[in-house]
Amino acid sequence: MISHITIRDFAIIENVSLDFHEGFHILTGETGAGKSILIEAISLALGSRADTAYVRTGADKAVIELIVETKDPEVLNLLSSNGIDDGETIYITREIHAAGKSVCRINGSLVSVSFLNELCKNIADIHGQYDHQSLLNPAYHIELIDRYDSKTIDPIKEKVKNAYELYIQTKQKLDSIVKKHAEYQRKLDFMKYELDEIVAADPKIGEDEKLAEKMQLLQNSEMIFEKLATAYEILYEQTPSCQDSLGKASNLLQEIQSFSGDINSIAEAISDCYYKLEDLKKYLRLQRDSISFSPDLLDETIERIDLLDRLKRKYGGSIEKVLNYKQELVENLKDIENSDELIEKLNKALVEYKNQLMEASQELTSKRKQVASELETKINKELN
Repeated sequence: MISHITIRDFAIIENVSLDFHEGFHILTGETGAGKSILIEAISLALGSRADTAYVRTGADKAVIELIVETKDPEVLNLLSSNGIDDGETIYITREIHAAGKSVCRINGSLVSVSFLNELCKNIADIHGQYDHQSLLNPAYHIELIDRYDSKTIDPIKEKVKNAYELYIQTKQKLDSIVKKHAEYQRKLDFMKYELDEIVAADPKIGEDEKLAEKMQLLQNSEMIFEKLATAYEILYEQTPSCQDSLGKASNLLQEIQSFSGDINSIAEAISDCYYKLEDLKKYLRLQRDSISFSPDLLDETIERIDLLDRLKRKYGGSIEKVLNYKQELVENLKDIENSDELIEKLNKALVEYKNQLMEASQELTSKRKQVASELETKINKELN
């Protein structure tokens, strides 16, 4: 229930506060005393449309504050789901600025007028002297008929709703596929060309990095071979070689290693170096012999790098993205191949769902006419 209202600078009201208690309240007074203005202020606080004409002459804004006490679970759940304190006391503030702005707050939180209106539907009803005229509105008649026999009519309405949703969903899907189909048909030749280009190149993930490394080796192969060959010669082939000298030093130290722990450690370290050097001999020789001076191989590598770079520029910036685009092309072309069959299937489904919707709608219309006739008979009986 509404327990308090404060109105400031609203119409002819400068500042009024009223407390309400449980029970029936009557506001009396002569014409022009402000009874309708008070009701209008409550209506605005509950979410009705604002008008700057309500701002009192000379004031910047009109303010209406309402305090509501409620335990209605729908109200409390709506507040909670929107992050607003859901206590049983609700503070509603509505401001109407002369400049045209309208501000709504619930428990200090800014809310929209539509939210305020939705919330307050479960808090209070305001009935004007012309409310009964809704009976003259044909659109309201259907609502009355549905409410009168909701047990019978609601399941049929649900059937109509489900049939309508199926029809709309299928139509939207069909329209989307037809649109895509037409768009893809225009691009079909170009899509095939792009796919053929990527398939012919057959790029592999990481290939560009390996080719860049290979090109560096080929471009500097003569210098690299010379350095590797010289290193191999120094270590193993010159007289005496580094390996030979290391072996002689190791033998000499082994002869005296028993005289000192430090000498023994040095002898073992040099011996380890000798055997490590022996292990490296094969790998160094293989690396030296693998260096090629082929200009043709360098040209092939550069051409391959250029091809991959061109694909990356056209289709995404990396080989991974190029391959993703390739898969997308494959799927789009597959969709084009299957779209005619799918369009035919959806068209059949659309006709079926339309028939279901028509049948359910006719059933609903028939039932409403039957209920309307029964209701008319009962109303006439009561009136007579």
